[in-house]
Amino acid sequence: MQELRIQIQGHKTVSGGYSLAMPTNKTISRNRESYSLWTPVSIRYSDQDPMDHVNNVAITAFLESGRVGLFQHIFGDMLPSRGVVLASLTVDYLNEITFPGSVEVGGMLAAFGDRSMTTHYAIFQNDTCCVLSQSVNVFFDPVRRRSTEPSSDVKAMLERYLARTGSRVAGSTRGIAEPINTGRD
Repeated sequence: MQELRIQIQGHKTVSGGYSLAMPTNKTISRNRESYSLWTPVSIRYSDQDPMDHVNNVAITAFLESGRVGLFQHIFGDMLPSRGVVLASLTVDYLNEITFPGSVEVGGMLAAFGDRSMTTHYAIFQNDTCCVLSQSVNVFFDPVRRRSTEPSSDVKAMLERYLARTGSRVAGSTRGIAEPINTGRD
C-alpha cells in the first residue's frame, strides 16, 4: 500500500488518512465580546444537507444577514444599498451547525482603507463558535462601474465607529440587530 503525502498551503506534510487540518485566519476573534453587533438567524429545515448539518450555502446566507445588519448599524441610511460590493469572502468552518434552532452572527468592523473596508464575523450556535469569516467590501460607483473612495461623511462614520468599538473589553455592551427579513421565512 502506498503512503499518501499532501502539502497544504505551507502546513506540514500530512501522511496517510483523510483528516486534514484546515488553515484558519487567527486574526478573527472567537471571543463573543469582540463583536459589536449580533444578528439572530433562525435555521430552517431546508438549510440541512444529507449529513444532517447546515450546509455551506445556508451559512453564507447567515453571514450575509450579519453583514447587512452590521452595515445598517454603522451607516443607517447614509450608505446607498448599491454603494458597496463584496469583493472577498473567506469562511472557516469550525463546528457543525444543526437543526432545529437558531444562530447568532457577530459582526465587527476590523479595518478600512481608501476604497474598502474589512469586516469579521463569527457564527455561534448556543455557546459554540461554529464559523469564522472575513469579508472585504469595496466602495463602488454604480454609474462608472468601478471602485471609488467613500465620501468624507462615510469615512468619518467609519473612524468614529472604529474608535467606539475598536478596543472591546470583556463585559462591554453589544449591539443587538433586529432580525432581518431575508425572504427565508
